[in-house]
Amino acid sequence: MSLSDSWQSVIRLDERSYQWSQDPVARLSDDFRQLCSEISGSPCLVFRADDCPDFVDSSLCELFSHWLTIDDVTSASFCRAVFLLDPSLESGTAENMSKDSFPGLRDLGTINVIRMATNGLQGLRSGPYFYQEASFHHVYRAFPDSQSAFFSAITQSPTSGQFIEHRPTDHIAVPSRLYSPPQTAKLPLSGLCFASKDVFDVAGLKTSAGSRSFFELSDPKPKSAFIVQKLTALGAVLVGKAKNTQFANGEDPQEWIDYRCPWNPRGDGYQNPDTSSSGSATAVSSYSCLDFAIGSDTRGSIACPAAAQGIFGLRLSTGALSHEGVFTVSKYLDTSGIFTRSIDILHLVTSKLLEGTSEYGRSPPLSEAQTIPSRIVYPKSSFPHDNGETIESVDRFIKALESFCDTERTTLDIDEEWKKTDPQSLGLSIYSELKMTTAHLHLAGFYDAITPFQKAYRNIYQKNPYLDRVNTEKLKLARLVTIEDREKMVQQKSFFANFAYKQILQSGDGSGTAGSLGGIMVWPFNPQEPQYRDNCPPLTPHVNWRWDVDYTAPLAGLPQVIVPIGQFRYESRITGEPDFLPIAASIVGPPGSDVVLLDFVSKFLQRTRGLLSVKPGRYIV
Repeated sequence: MSLSDSWQSVIRLDERSYQWSQDPVARLSDDFRQLCSEISGSPCLVFRADDCPDFVDSSLCELFSHWLTIDDVTSASFCRAVFLLDPSLESGTAENMSKDSFPGLRDLGTINVIRMATNGLQGLRSGPYFYQEASFHHVYRAFPDSQSAFFSAITQSPTSGQFIEHRPTDHIAVPSRLYSPPQTAKLPLSGLCFASKDVFDVAGLKTSAGSRSFFELSDPKPKSAFIVQKLTALGAVLVGKAKNTQFANGEDPQEWIDYRCPWNPRGDGYQNPDTSSSGSATAVSSYSCLDFAIGSDTRGSIACPAAAQGIFGLRLSTGALSHEGVFTVSKYLDTSGIFTRSIDILHLVTSKLLEGTSEYGRSPPLSEAQTIPSRIVYPKSSFPHDNGETIESVDRFIKALESFCDTERTTLDIDEEWKKTDPQSLGLSIYSELKMTTAHLHLAGFYDAITPFQKAYRNIYQKNPYLDRVNTEKLKLARLVTIEDREKMVQQKSFFANFAYKQILQSGDGSGTAGSLGGIMVWPFNPQEPQYRDNCPPLTPHVNWRWDVDYTAPLAGLPQVIVPIGQFRYESRITGEPDFLPIAASIVGPPGSDVVLLDFVSKFLQRTRGLLSVKPGRYIV
C-alpha cells in the first residue's frame, strides 16, 4: 500500500514532523460530536481513569511529564486539547471544563479540557492522538532516515492489525509507545520498536532480498517469518524493513547496485557499514527511536556490522530458531541474529525469543556458577594488529574477564591444536584442510537459493533477472561445486564443530554442555583501521578461500556475542582531522548456550563497569 493511501500528510509540531493514520482507532458517539466539533483537526491527549484516577491537575501534569521521558511521540503540542475518560460518568455524559481549573495544563498550552463517559472508547489507551471529525487517530513521529538504512517504513493498522508498507521512504514512522500495553510476562517486549532485514517475510508484504528482480517476482507473503511472528506476539513493534546487499551476500559499498548502501554513522561518516546486514546495524547505530533490529548471518553478517558500528550483536546458534519464512543464502550456515545498543535489551529480546526451548532457552534455570566460564581461550593468531590503543583495550578487557571468572586466559594456537588432534587423520594444518569448507558450503547454498528464482523469473518475464557483478561471479563458482564437494564439506563442518566444542570450548572438568558454559573464546573483532566506503577493491565474488578464526561461529554453529569495548583514534583522510572508531570483542560460547552466554556477558559488564550501552550517532560514548 502506498504512503498516500494510509497516511495523512506531514504536520509540524514543536519542530517535529508527525503523520497520522487515516484508519481511526476510535470514534465518538453522536452524543459527543457537537461538543468536540471546535477542536476537530487538532492534536490531543487522552487520559484514562485507570492511569490517572483522580484527574487532578498535578497528577495529570506528573503523568504527562513521565510520558515525555519514555515516549518518542508525546510533546507539549498535544496538550492543546485534553480528553478525560471517566467510566464513573453516566453514559452519554460529557462536560467542557474550564482550563483555569487545570493551571498546570493551561501553562502547557491547554485550551480545551473535556471530561466524558467512555461510550465506545473502552479500547482507547492514554496517550497522544490526532482528533479529526469525531475520530481519534494514532500519531506517528516521522524520523528522517538520514543514513539510508531502510528499504521501507512499516505501520500496522490499529483496527485490522494489517502491516502497511510505505515505499520508497525517506523516513520511518514511529508510533507512541503509550499505544502498547504495559510489559507483562506474556508481552515482555511490549512497546519495543524494531527493524527487520528484508530477507524476513512480513505478512501481506513482498520480500526483496536486496534484489529489484526478486521483489518484482515476489508475491505478498501469507504470513510473517517465524522470528517476526514471535517478536510481534511478544509485543514488539515492527517499524520498517532494513536494507541488505543483493541476496544477502557480502559486498563492499561501491558494489551495491539495486539499492544503495547505508551510511555508517561512526567516526567521519564515510566508513564501510560492513556486509549484508548493514542496514539493520546502521538503523540501530543511528536512531535512538529504534530498540533493536534483526538480521541474518551466513559468514559474519551479524558480527561484522556490529563490530564496525560499535553496537551489541548476537549471532544465534545455528538451529536455535526456525528459519521458516527467511530468504536463506546457505542452508548449511545461515541463522538469525539481533543488534542492539544495550546489553540489557539484547538479553531481554534473546531470552524471550528462545524461552521454552530446553537447549537454547536455559531451562531449567542454572546456578550462577554454571553461567561463569571455567576457561577463557584467546586464539593466538587473532591479533595481527599493531594499534596501541586497540591492544591496550583488548588486553584490559581480557584481564577483567580473567579476574571476574577467576581463571587465566589460555592462549591457544588453534592450528597446532588441530594438527595435534588431527580430526580428519590427514596430518595437515587447519588452513590447508578447511580452506575450501566455508566457501563451498556458502556457494552450494547460494546455488540452491538462486537457480529456482532465476527459472521462475525467466518463465514469467522471458528474460534473466539482474545479478550484480558480485553475485554473477559467485554463481559462476557455485555451478562448479559438485555433489561430492558438498558431502565432503558437510563432513568437514561436522569435524570442525566437534573439534571446536571439545578442544576449544569444553573445559577440563567436562562442563560446557549445551545450555551451560564451560569455556569461551574471546578475540578482537574488527580491522582496527579505517575501512572507507569509497574504496574500490578489485572485483571478487567475496567467497574467501580460507579458514579464519572469524569463521569459528558460522562453521561450528556457535552463538557469538559482539561487545563494544572502546574506541581507537585515527587520522581521517576524509576530514584531515583526528577521529575515533569503535573497538569490539567477540565472545563465542558452546553450542546452545545462547541465553547463558548473554547471562554471563551481562553480569560481567555490570560488575566490572564495562559498557552496558552505547550511544547512537558519531561516537559510541
